[in-house]
Amino acid sequence: NKGNKNESKNYRGIVVLPILCKILEYIARINFRPVLLKNQSPLQRGFTPNTSPLNAAVIFEEVYRQYSDKNCPFYIALLDAKSAFDVVIINMLMRKLFLLDIDPTTWSLIDDLHLNTSCIIKWKNQLSKEFKGCKIGHININAVACADDIAVLSDNPYDLQILINHALQYSQLHHYTLQPQKSVIIEVDNKTRKATNHNCVFNLNNQEMPNVTSSSHLGIIRSTSRMKSETLHVEQNTTKARRTAYSLLSAGFHGTNGLDPVTSISIYKTYIQPVLTYGLEILQPGPSNMTKLEKFQKSLLKKVLSLPPNTPDPAIYIISGVLPIEASIDTKCLTLFNNICRQDDKSVEKQLAYRQLHIELDSSSSWYVITKKLLYKYGFSDIFQFLDNPPSKYEWKKLVQKRWIHTGFKE
Repeated sequence: NKGNKNESKNYRGIVVLPILCKILEYIARINFRPVLLKNQSPLQRGFTPNTSPLNAAVIFEEVYRQYSDKNCPFYIALLDAKSAFDVVIINMLMRKLFLLDIDPTTWSLIDDLHLNTSCIIKWKNQLSKEFKGCKIGHININAVACADDIAVLSDNPYDLQILINHALQYSQLHHYTLQPQKSVIIEVDNKTRKATNHNCVFNLNNQEMPNVTSSSHLGIIRSTSRMKSETLHVEQNTTKARRTAYSLLSAGFHGTNGLDPVTSISIYKTYIQPVLTYGLEILQPGPSNMTKLEKFQKSLLKKVLSLPPNTPDPAIYIISGVLPIEASIDTKCLTLFNNICRQDDKSVEKQLAYRQLHIELDSSSSWYVITKKLLYKYGFSDIFQFLDNPPSKYEWKKLVQKRWIHTGFKE
């Protein structure tokens, strides 16, 4: 559920498909997925093999940093689609598939899966009568070829309103709803120039969009400045990680009289550390926020391993085998960069990498320039060799781990 658990509208229905339907979906997906990937938007990174939403977050972050370097105020419009995957219309999806010119046999198979379907509701071990419905599965989501997190950025309020209107018209054409209450505007001010027009009003479907100081996009907090975004996101990650740790207490994740240290550390690496460091490879937190994260991690590891409060930091990491926060973020940043390197040459994030690395100075706050400095830190000489001839994911992780160990012992 999303939101208050006591409100039924916050719950999403679960449709249980017959095994045969899942097998047919898998077979059909083999035939038409290459066609979908070829024709989908280059900015679509959700539900796409070998990519993640963080690839789209890199593009967002680069635009944000570019405006900041220019000392230019700008506007962010975050548009929220209401139940984007629950309200899709089957006829619209089938039309999308037809226009993609997929194999007619595959199209007929998918159409038959949704023809004259019916659903029943199970509640307290009782089944309702059959009623008309549809099956929701991987095919529908991939056919739409879009996600429900939409961000529009511009330094001109009139241009931004035009883009919002385009997004609204597209949503009306494809029968999904953009919510004016949850779609927000963030005004990012310049550090030096304060003569920003704060009276700009943006409308979505004739309703005024709220002007807020912070909001989440792709799980990363965005605010009116980079420092505020970084601080708020670190606080959010710390809170989520703490809640995750508390939820595991009943399973024995509490040190004394709990699970053995090996199992506890494995649970930490699997469930807590990813939450604590999510999105930080994009934001690249400064020393103060890095200290907060490091303090939280060391405190939790001491409790899990039943170590005394005055245990030296090297002893904590040697015993646990967990990387320090800075090393974890560096590793995730380099892994994301390798993912960008392995993208097609026509991908937006890879073209952006070539552009920024050729044009921007070393003093720039560009994410790609920061990544280049990070490569120098770990002994890699030329960043373009990885863009032109990227190593595989396994080779890259092994190489980064080897360089980190060498650099760590050297320091």
